Amino acid sequence: MTSRLTITARLTLWYLLIFGAMAVVLAGALYIILRSVERASLDAELRDYGGLLVAEIGDREGRLAAFERVEDAMTRANLRQRSFRVILVAGDSIHYDVDDSLASDPLIDSVEQAIPRLARGAAETFENDDVRYRAVMVPIAPGLVAPEREGLIVIASQQALEETVQRLLDILLAAVPLVLLISGAGGWFAARRALRPVATLTTTARRIGLHTLHERVPVGTLRDELSEMAETFNDMIERIDVTFQSQRRFIADVSHDIRTPLSTLHVLLERLVERNDISEDVRRLARDSVGQVERITSIANDLLLLARADARQMTIHRTSCELEGVVLEAFAAASADAERREVALLLDARGGTVVLGDEAALQRALTNVIANAVAHTPEGGSVKVEVREEKGSGVIAVIDSGTGIAPHDLPHVFDRFYRGDASRSRSGSGLGLAIARTIVEAHAGSIAIDSTQGMGTTVIICIPLWG
Repeated sequence: MTSRLTITARLTLWYLLIFGAMAVVLAGALYIILRSVERASLDAELRDYGGLLVAEIGDREGRLAAFERVEDAMTRANLRQRSFRVILVAGDSIHYDVDDSLASDPLIDSVEQAIPRLARGAAETFENDDVRYRAVMVPIAPGLVAPEREGLIVIASQQALEETVQRLLDILLAAVPLVLLISGAGGWFAARRALRPVATLTTTARRIGLHTLHERVPVGTLRDELSEMAETFNDMIERIDVTFQSQRRFIADVSHDIRTPLSTLHVLLERLVERNDISEDVRRLARDSVGQVERITSIANDLLLLARADARQMTIHRTSCELEGVVLEAFAAASADAERREVALLLDARGGTVVLGDEAALQRALTNVIANAVAHTPEGGSVKVEVREEKGSGVIAVIDSGTGIAPHDLPHVFDRFYRGDASRSRSGSGLGLAIARTIVEAHAGSIAIDSTQGMGTTVIICIPLWG
């Protein structure tokens, strides 16, 4: 089973995917840039501090003696940051450590191994006792101690830097989902608003039917792709409406005009049958022709009724109507065919079920349903009609013990001219159930069919009660 994902949902997901990727990339870039800026700022502060110390020490009493009093120099510098550690190096080894209280010997060993890299101007990060330190080297002009290389290594903890970066990371981790949530809601709103004409078109398209082809989809004032789609849809409905109108007029005109020559032909054939100067073969052919003319006349009348119904011109005189009388009349109309087929007609009805309807029209609808049931019931079977009241409606149930309807035919039994595979060998126009549905729906009622192949069929007709 495939899940249904609307265009609005898909657009929102794409928007979230693209915006989310951008947000993650921007947040990552911001994090990396800030961390680099903070580290560069710390490195610059360490170099500035070392430079101030070098300038403060100068050449007083020789550099070596001055380095031994570097703490005084640090005090005279009066710097804001007092947690630096300063180491004098000469060559590739540590010559003098001002204060060993800030770190243990492993840190000094790591710094001593990094002296060549520090001497080239690189800044190094060291870790000791789960604390990270940053170190830079400030060169001193060759002097008394080590003419080949001399400098101050300034070391400071990165804890403040890491706390700042961690705070930024926490803010980003909280802000990105919130931004995605807000952007998702905004994307959903924007998609819904942009696709609102599509929803209007869908609603209108669902509402348009055989009797509502005059309706059109609002085009709107914006000349965009959706407006073009609405105009195209309206043009299509216009063409369909014109085609249906032409078809209705054609069917109505032909059905109406053909009835007069058919009536004339029927009269002439009956007169021919009554003549005594014709042979029996001619009389038999004339009787068969009369039957075919009657069948064609019935089809023409049915087509005319359907054409009038499509044009909303079918006349229905709705008054109080007792269903039991309608059923009895329909029984009488179908009895000859049922007797010929040896199918029993059964009635289970109580008097007093009065509906709001046209008795003649309902009788015609019920006669078609019963005739259809009789036609599909084998010899020795039965057709039972039940009449009852249920939920404010008069209900007529026609139950046969016939062959049933194939599942692929069942959704189409009320379609005009539709005849299932099992019905093609029988006479009939395929209009009986279509007319029954047209008449029932004209009474604001409903008709439904249920069938199991090989076990029979049940047709349920519901007509609103009188009063």
